Amino acid sequence: KSASYTVPAAVTGSVYSKLVEFETSRDQPYGSMKVQPDLAESYKASTDGTVWTFNLRKGVKFHNIAPVNGREFTSADVKCTYDRIMTLPGVQKNLLDIVKTLDVSDPYKAVFTLSVPYPTFDETMASFYMAILPCEGTSGQFNLAEQAIGTGPFIMQEWKRKVQTNYVKNPDYFIAGKPHIDGFTVIIMADTASAIAAMRTGELDYTGSV
Repeated sequence: KSASYTVPAAVTGSVYSKLVEFETSRDQPYGSMKVQPDLAESYKASTDGTVWTFNLRKGVKFHNIAPVNGREFTSADVKCTYDRIMTLPGVQKNLLDIVKTLDVSDPYKAVFTLSVPYPTFDETMASFYMAILPCEGTSGQFNLAEQAIGTGPFIMQEWKRKVQTNYVKNPDYFIAGKPHIDGFTVIIMADTASAIAAMRTGELDYTGSV
């Protein structure tokens, strides 16, 4: 079995969304752990820190790609994602071992009951490991290792193994006015010198090789 975080870790924030996310802005200091809603429009913890309720946004759509076909995101997808995490090896399973039950009887609410009080459970759920997947992916209706279908600001348009991946703007993204660009391309360059040369000629806008 492959680790449950392998695919989401690569595209979280672009293709996939999470229930909550770490706030990033010019006003936030480096290393800030401030959490803000993402797929959840609000959330709260019980006074004893053992029950965390995430109230989900209504009308959020997955990318309009088969077999998901732009359907609405619901709490069932939270449960499918959680169940997948708990049956595969990976960092996420360790992070969620304290979850005793997950109630998704309301399609717009996910209620986590923990075995012990945990005042920073929202930070756990903001981790890039916690990307929410559609049930169609977790049930094997498409290959999560080769295709990414989420609710994020960008749609994976084309993936060429060890070559490049093209992303285009999601016209149905649930945050109005975003994203600010029409798309981007990730190019695989194993050679550092080639990456630096591409930066100098303007072929690349950014590289992690330097």
